[in-house]
Amino acid sequence: LAKLVVIAASLIVARGGVHVRCLLNENVDVALHRTPLDYPAAWRGVIWMDQANSYLTSVDSGSSGSLAMSFGDSVFDKASRTITVRNTGMSWSVESSTKGYLKYFAGYWLGYVYTFQFNDDFSVAHIYPGISPFGITIYLPKLLMSFTMELQASAQDSQHCPPKGKDWAEVSTCAKWIRTSSVPLLPFLGKTQYPCFEIVNADAHRVQPYYDTFVRYADSLSKPDETSATVILGLNVSTESCAAGASSIA
Repeated sequence: LAKLVVIAASLIVARGGVHVRCLLNENVDVALHRTPLDYPAAWRGVIWMDQANSYLTSVDSGSSGSLAMSFGDSVFDKASRTITVRNTGMSWSVESSTKGYLKYFAGYWLGYVYTFQFNDDFSVAHIYPGISPFGITIYLPKLLMSFTMELQASAQDSQHCPPKGKDWAEVSTCAKWIRTSSVPLLPFLGKTQYPCFEIVNADAHRVQPYYDTFVRYADSLSKPDETSATVILGLNVSTESCAAGASSIA
């Protein structure tokens, strides 16, 4: 019992510095902070990184907890062509569930960041995940895990999507970007890919059918838990802003 009290007390102290709020999934286009106008146009919208391939299968095949992102609260170094963004705050939405609360808590206190290193024309980004719990960012070496995100210049116009078929080859042609993960040290493991859809464009307009598809997917993951939200984040999910509809957190 004493250990549980100590753990609970430590968690309460730790979450005291976490700033988190609810947002309605249907309002993600206005809730997430807009990317500044001096960023590359192709990356100024809101992105749905569909890690669960739900657009392909219409079911959750294993979400990471993350939902949508923008570069609204990021740091853009034009000289090095890098953009660094945290996966907490108003540039990144996370599902409202116990899994989402734990992800947000860990990301906040570890200082989890992603740095996007772009090529000359900003069509391809190498993504470096890092943590900065003590103010010094430590990145995962590219040899251990390689993440890339490539702009598809030949992506189909959204009016022609979703395709009638349900296979990866068709769905991937509709995505604005393709995310690829691999382990360079272990090439025999192959690579994994998933589509990334622009759900809000650089002019702040919703892109259909991806926006509505994203909202349905995010709503399906909205499972607010009052006890875990309070214990983990100090968040009251019974307030009006959280209870007004299917929500996520940022």
